[in-house]
Amino acid sequence: MALRKKSIQFWAFWIFFQAAMFVIGYFKQKNDFGLRVLDKLEYSVFISRGAGLSLAVTSALLITPMCRNTVMFLRDHTFLPRIFPMDEGIYFHKVCAWTVLFFSVVHTNGHYVNFFNVERILSVLGLRAYQIHYTMWGGATGHVMVMLMFFMYTAAAIKVRHQSFETFWFIHHLGIIWYLCIFFHGYGCFVHTVEGQCRPYYSWAYNLFVCTIYFGERIFREIRGRRQTTVANAVLHPGNALEIQWDKPSFQYKPGQYVFICVPEVSGVQWHPFTITSCPEERYGSVHIRLVGDWTKAVARVMGCLDEKRDFRTVELRVDGPYAAPADRVFEYDHAVLVGAGIGVTPFASILKSMY
Repeated sequence: MALRKKSIQFWAFWIFFQAAMFVIGYFKQKNDFGLRVLDKLEYSVFISRGAGLSLAVTSALLITPMCRNTVMFLRDHTFLPRIFPMDEGIYFHKVCAWTVLFFSVVHTNGHYVNFFNVERILSVLGLRAYQIHYTMWGGATGHVMVMLMFFMYTAAAIKVRHQSFETFWFIHHLGIIWYLCIFFHGYGCFVHTVEGQCRPYYSWAYNLFVCTIYFGERIFREIRGRRQTTVANAVLHPGNALEIQWDKPSFQYKPGQYVFICVPEVSGVQWHPFTITSCPEERYGSVHIRLVGDWTKAVARVMGCLDEKRDFRTVELRVDGPYAAPADRVFEYDHAVLVGAGIGVTPFASILKSMY
């Protein structure tokens, strides 16, 4: 019931927030006397500008869940978890992505109508639709962004991710170009007053702020993940569960948290999340991995736990983390009920070990 209540609160806030952004953008365009010439296009320009403000804000929020260290800090030291699903970063990332898609359709179609009407209603400007579409910064970057979204959304489908994670990973990083397009989308000052004064949303500013945090975190994660780590043991348990133990002097964590694991010999770009199954009181950190896909089986093979016997101590292992998870707050409560089955019991292994 508590989870359902929290979900209702989030969706009520999210819908209200997006509606407010749209209305503010709508009337900001409509009531600006300086934009009276553009306002002759009427509802299509009001709608496109309203959707544009929602896109500007949501695109900045889109990558905030991927700033995991920052999110972990905000989760533990602010009131934001009462509103946002801080423990469900991927879920919030998807909510933002679908919101961006929705307002992109509204924004793009509104502008197509605008550009058609520019020739018909604002012929005094001497602009042709193809000029706005392909020779101005707003139109050119907008078309590139729509094309990039097609590839990124398609590659993010569950079947694609499961069949070829690297395809998903590389194509998703087209988002770097997508954000570069956002930075230059308003360049050229297409929306300006009769006197020539720009009326931008300054979307590049807050998107640049979030992107700076994100890239800072990526650099930090690479540095932390490459710190000295030695594989202490690798065991294949019944039920195709691979246990990897490692020794990393700089590694400190709480029960219930998770890490990202990378084995460069298998793939240098694939980082997969796994719950920590050891407890802080133990000498070695450990994870249990169920062998269900190509990557997990390749890791087991490299560790010498399948076909050929190899010395696991020679395998390079990268461990990035730890990161916060709902289970790491279990000791904040007087009573707790742990429910899990199969490989899903891994969050509780660390908790139970710490208790006993």
